[in-house]
Amino acid sequence: MNEEGKLKTDDKDYPKNMSAKTGVGPQDYIPQLNKQLVKKQDAKQVEIVSGATHSSEKFVNYSQQLIQKAQAGDTTEIQIDTSAPLKDGVYKLTEKNLDTNGWKTYINMTVEGGRITQVDYNNVNADGKLKSEDEDYEKNMKDKSGVGPKEYIPQLSQALVESQNTEGISVVSGATHSSHLFKMYAAQLINAAQRGDTTPIEVDNIVFAEE
Repeated sequence: MNEEGKLKTDDKDYPKNMSAKTGVGPQDYIPQLNKQLVKKQDAKQVEIVSGATHSSEKFVNYSQQLIQKAQAGDTTEIQIDTSAPLKDGVYKLTEKNLDTNGWKTYINMTVEGGRITQVDYNNVNADGKLKSEDEDYEKNMKDKSGVGPKEYIPQLSQALVESQNTEGISVVSGATHSSHLFKMYAAQLINAAQRGDTTPIEVDNIVFAEE
């Protein structure tokens, strides 16, 4: 929606210009993303629409934050000022539950002088062991995809420090899921830093119970 309250899907010029450049317009990717979220019930499972990567990632980030609010039964509106400067502090996010492979993600992001200066990102298991230090996991993943946590974890962390935003982070080949998950959570931490809210974020990453 623009300042006049006009929807992007109703803007005749925008879809035409975007479709000419990327092959997809808001009239295509917006309903596609909406339908995916309704069908999958989990923002992490929403696939990025080719040609609308930035819009897809923003949709995933905001959807995830709304899901977290819904899990808490909190219906207050989320207001995000994407132009706000980052406020100094340490911003922390961790998943509450181990995934099916026995790991949960965490990110600690430090902001100093209005800039992201340090990122501590990893996955930890029930024994407190870090995925980047698990030699067996490294070997198995590297044999299958050509990259392991020893490579992609510091690569993604450094990319966030260098770019200062998630839009500038490239998906690591062979670690697509981990890259998208990192970008989703990092975007949420950036939104928290824009508000100056250093309250640790715990994500209940099991969105619904399977029957």
